[in-house]
Amino acid sequence: IKKGVNSTIQYPVPVHKQKYFQNLCDEKSLPVTEKICSEIINLPSHPYMSENEIKNISKAILKLVD
Repeated sequence: IKKGVNSTIQYPVPVHKQKYFQNLCDEKSLPVTEKICSEIINLPSHPYMSENEIKNISKAILKLVD
C-alpha cells in the first residue's frame, strides 16, 4: 500500500507448492488458492500501536476502497 503503510504478501507461496507439503497434496494446481494467496496482505499490527498509527492505516485502506 502506498501512503507510507508497510504491507507484505501474507502467503507468497501457496501451501500446496511448498516443498514440505508437496507430497501431501495430490493437486498440482489450485487456481483459487493461488489467486487468493497473491491478494492477501499483512498490515502493521502489534499491541503497542498508537491510536494515530491505527487511524493512518485505516485512512490509507479507506482511500484504496473508495
